Amino acid sequence: MLPLSTLQGALQSLSKTYDLRPAGKLVIAVAILGKSRYLGVNEYRTHPDMYSLKASGIVVCYVHAEQRAIAKVPRQSRSKVSLYVFRVLKSGGLTMAKPCPLCQIYLQREGVEDIHYTDWSGAWRSL
Repeated sequence: MLPLSTLQGALQSLSKTYDLRPAGKLVIAVAILGKSRYLGVNEYRTHPDMYSLKASGIVVCYVHAEQRAIAKVPRQSRSKVSLYVFRVLKSGGLTMAKPCPLCQIYLQREGVEDIHYTDWSGAWRSL
């Protein structure tokens, strides 16, 4: 599955921007295309809702980690990508990060077929 060095590299890169200590709801997606790595992060609890109505009356649209990662990949190369989606717990362990039904539709529409995610035990599964 995802090489440990790639996982560690992604976490190290993200730790410069995000505080990973209180995680538990930090979902990370890594799209791998040859030697290129495209990172996507979702630090908000958005499932199953992609939209949220704030108290101010403003509607906010959330983008999931896998959408963020794939959006960075050149459109003509998206079908060649291997996508890995994982959720990091406070303890540093991995847990469930299966793409939601809307993301699965998005990934299918974008031509992404090689999709991997972590299950509740932190083991890798494929769609």
